[in-house]
Parts: sequence; C-alpha cells; structure tokens
Amino acid sequence: LERVQGMLYATSSVVMLVFIYLFVARNAPGFTNLGWISFIGLSYGLLYALAAPTVLGALGSGLNGILARVISLATVVALPLVFLSATVWDYYQPLSLFDDAIATLAVSWLLLILALLVAVVRADGRLVLAAAVALAGPAVTLLVEQVTDPQPVPGLAVHSDLFSAGEGGYDIYRIPGLLVIPAGSGLADGSRLASDRLLAFAEARRDGALDTGAIDLVLKHSDDGGDSWSPQRVVCVHEADGMRGKCGNATPLFDAQAGVVWLAYNLSGIPDNLLEGPRPHSAHLVSSADGGTSWSTQIDLPFDNVIFGPGHGVQKQHAPQQGRLVVPAYVVQGTSFAIFSDDQGTSWQRGADLGRGNEAEIAELPDGRLYMTTRHVAPIGRPPESGRLFAISDDGGTTWPEQGLDASLPTPVCQASIVQIAEGPLLFANPAHDKSRVRLTLRASEDSGRSWPRQLQIYPGPSGYSQLAALSNGDIVLLYERGRVSYSEKISFARVRPGALRAVTKN
Repeated sequence: LERVQGMLYATSSVVMLVFIYLFVARNAPGFTNLGWISFIGLSYGLLYALAAPTVLGALGSGLNGILARVISLATVVALPLVFLSATVWDYYQPLSLFDDAIATLAVSWLLLILALLVAVVRADGRLVLAAAVALAGPAVTLLVEQVTDPQPVPGLAVHSDLFSAGEGGYDIYRIPGLLVIPAGSGLADGSRLASDRLLAFAEARRDGALDTGAIDLVLKHSDDGGDSWSPQRVVCVHEADGMRGKCGNATPLFDAQAGVVWLAYNLSGIPDNLLEGPRPHSAHLVSSADGGTSWSTQIDLPFDNVIFGPGHGVQKQHAPQQGRLVVPAYVVQGTSFAIFSDDQGTSWQRGADLGRGNEAEIAELPDGRLYMTTRHVAPIGRPPESGRLFAISDDGGTTWPEQGLDASLPTPVCQASIVQIAEGPLLFANPAHDKSRVRLTLRASEDSGRSWPRQLQIYPGPSGYSQLAALSNGDIVLLYERGRVSYSEKISFARVRPGALRAVTKN
C-alpha cells in the first residue's frame, strides 16, 4: 500500500505540473507580468510535488493516526467541492480554464484523492501537508490576480465601471445590453429628449456566474453621455410559487416613429432549474413610453425556446421594409434568425433560419441590407473555424441568403457586438483572440464589413460580452465585461472618440 500511495502521488504531481503549464499558457494572452506569474505557478507546482515524499512530508508522519485520517478524509471531500466551484458552479470564469486544463486538474486531484484514501487505510499522515498545498490552490489564484494588472487603453474620453461583482446584493453581473435614444427624439408620452439617453442593462446574478439560478434584469441610464448614471433599478424578476428563476438576454431597441422603447428578454428556470442546454425558455417583451423610466406589463410571444440577442435590436431606416422592428434571436441547438414586426410591435413574425450560429447581433447597412454576426456553436476554447460568422439579408431579416466566415476577425467562442454609425463606419467589438476571451478590440469598416482597416484595443485582459452604440455627436459608446483574471468581475463603460481608431499595421 505504501508503494501504491507513492506512485499515485508522484503521478498526481507530474499531472499537476502539466496543468500549471496549460493554465499559464492558455491564459497568457490576457496576463501582465507573465514572468512573475510563471514563477508563482512553477513554485506552487514544485511545492506540490515535494510536499509528501521529502522531509516536508515527514512533518506529518508524527500525527496521531485518528487525526491523520480525519484530515485526509476532510480533504477527500473538500477537493471535489473546490474543483466544482472553479469549473462548474462559476462556469469556468474565476479560472479561465480550457478543456485540456480542466481535464489535467481533475486527473491530478483524482490521483491525490486515491492516495489520500490509501493514507486513511494506513493512518499515514505524510500526505497531510500535500493536502494543504492542494487546497491552497485558490489562494494561489488570488495571488495571480494581484500580480496581473491589465488596464484600459489610455486616452478614452470616459471609462468607468458600471456594474461590479458583489454590489447591489448580486454576486455577478453579466450579459450587457445597451441602447442610445438620440437627442431630440419624441417619446410616446409626449415628451422630447433634450440629450441622448443611454440605457444600460445587465443580468444581475444573485448566487454566482452560472447561467442558471436567481437572475434579474437591471438597468441604469445616463443623460450626459455616460459621465454619470442613475441608481440601479430592477426591470425584471422571474418569480413563481416561491421559486426564483432567470430573466435574461436583454435586447432593447427604439421605435423612433412611435417613440417607444422595446425590451425583449427570456424567462427560464421555473419550475426546473436545468442546465442552459436542455432548459426551456419563454420569449417576452415590455415597452416604455417614457424612455425607459417605466415599463408596460409583460407581453408573451408565441415562440418556444427562442432566445434573444443578447444585446440590441434595430429599426430599419431604409427600404426595403423601412420602419420594421428587428430583433436577433437563436435556439440553443445552434441556428440564428430574426423576429420582426411591421406594425410597431402589435404582432411579431419569425424569419428563416441561418442553419448555424447563436448569440446574434444585427446592424443595418447604409443600403438597407441587414448584417448579422453570430457566435460559433462550439465548446469554449475550441472554435471550429478561425474567424467570425456573418450573414446578410436583403429583405429585412426574412431570409439570409448570403452567409460567410470573415477570417480577418479573430474570435473565440463568444458573443460580439456590431453597429452601423449613421453616415459613418460599421463597428465591430469582441475579444480579438482565436481561443481566449481577452483583448476586447473595437474595429471599423468603411465598406460594410468587407475589410476592417482601423482598430483600437480597449482592454488587453480578460474580457467577454460587449455592446456598441453611438451618440449624436459621433462618439462611440461601449459596454463590456472585464476583469483581472475573470471577464465576469465587472461590466465597464467606455466612450471613444472616432479618431482614436488607428490604421491596422501588417506584420
């Protein structure tokens, strides 16, 4: 048994060193001070490897047999809980793990658990220090968080953190939505806006980063271009029979003809709080006649398992179907499409499927065509193709005959945002890396998405979902997820002068 215990621990140590290498290598694009982080990882790996078979392990050999057994059993229980917290309950976000890194961590700790079970049989305390080192893994991650220090690009007109984890009674904020109602717009209540109004939405996740559980939609607004924001308000809570579910995927749009703000969203999780794939979703709308200050009663749409955006919809400004309200949507199985209304929201129709992609965003090009960008359907960290999926409709979103892959837009498996500036470029924002959710980058196209000659990296570190819009003065505004080691730490707001986008240099 002693030999088996030694072999199990030695193998666990080798696999742990592989995990540390994979973790650092996969996350390196979003780290600063990579040398120090590599040193921390190597030091932890060596300490883990030496904790049992050297004089360090001998420190525990004198433990009382009962105490050694209790500590070993407690570690056997604790390690799976720590693993699930890091890789499942928080949806890979506190540690930006990829599938191979997750697998090696699981194998390393499984071997350690087996070694600890042998130690329980033998009443051997030599693995007690090794168990303590393993359980110190989350503390090492916190140290890495202090060492890495990515910063937004200097020179942004405004940059502020709008929704931060732990504030307002919520653990995490995710999935931004953004709408700008232009200055001078007449609202349905008879008032007229003296300045641009920005509506910023987010999913407020009460218990963690998972896509399931108690999740509300919250809103802040700004009437001064994002210099200051209103207090946070709850727009939607999904509650029934004493249970809490998810209200998510905020996708707003403004009907300028009627002066009405529409907000599309989904409800799920009641009565069964299933994982995101098999859980059923219902589709809903609310409207606001006063620019987002108050909202109508909920309208239920007749679309089963249709998920919106997330992000924003559009009202067509040009023929064909001028005035049509268009909302991007998808189904979990992996096909995007649009729903649309030609009667100012009284009735809604579903357009044709693209046959691929999810988490869609739509912009109207200057010639009246619609441009949709969609996420790859693939595991995180494993995009099947390099580049961004797109589709173009020349009939207002009814069909999408032109589809392609833009290889000039590096993207991980992640949502992205797109918006057409009036008398200006088409803008695109996403984490600009082929695997990792890092390097949130803004790009501009003067030829309706055929090329992207100008760009600006907004944030080099972990970054996720984003939302683009434009102010009446031409400034670009952006909501995006970001953090130091996790893109779910906060949702930040940036305002960018158009001239800040620089020409792309070729290597």
